[in-house]
Amino acid sequence: MIRRAMQKGKYHGFQCSITDPTISHIFFADDSLLISMASASYCLRIRDMLDLYSRASDHRINYDKSVVCFSRDMQPSKGDHLASIFGVRWVKFHERYLGRPSFSGVSKKLLFNDIKDRFWSKIKGWREKLLSVAGKQILIKSVLWSIPAYSMSLFRFPKGFVNELHKMCAHFWCGSAKVVRKIHWST
Repeated sequence: MIRRAMQKGKYHGFQCSITDPTISHIFFADDSLLISMASASYCLRIRDMLDLYSRASDHRINYDKSVVCFSRDMQPSKGDHLASIFGVRWVKFHERYLGRPSFSGVSKKLLFNDIKDRFWSKIKGWREKLLSVAGKQILIKSVLWSIPAYSMSLFRFPKGFVNELHKMCAHFWCGSAKVVRKIHWST
């Protein structure tokens, strides 16, 4: 439906530059992100397409879980009006989608802080003295490095941040006692 509306010139997506492809929608599992101009006519067209889809597929759209998000320069009165066309909430800053921030306008350090916190909480939870070196290595490779894997496919991590994660792994793997500090051999 969206492609047909685009071909007929009734719907336009977003294009970063002239050479980039136009992005009109992103579907992931049972979520849909629809991208268009912020005007009443486009919102009405999108609502009509959603209603048609709902009737044709017998899938109900849960408007209680749906939100609309506009660019930063959207006037509050216009944003409220456009959100009311769909009967959904207008979120000014859509914080997370699939566990990651939707917008990366914040500092990189703050953006990835939760990964470091989850990394550290896993390390703290394991009883270091009860694990062999091989056991620690398996936990590092299978559990710790699975935490940032999805985010690493979306964002380029700062080198300093990756070094911090490596340092945390090395400290856990080699261990340290209060009296004797063990040595981490770099390869």
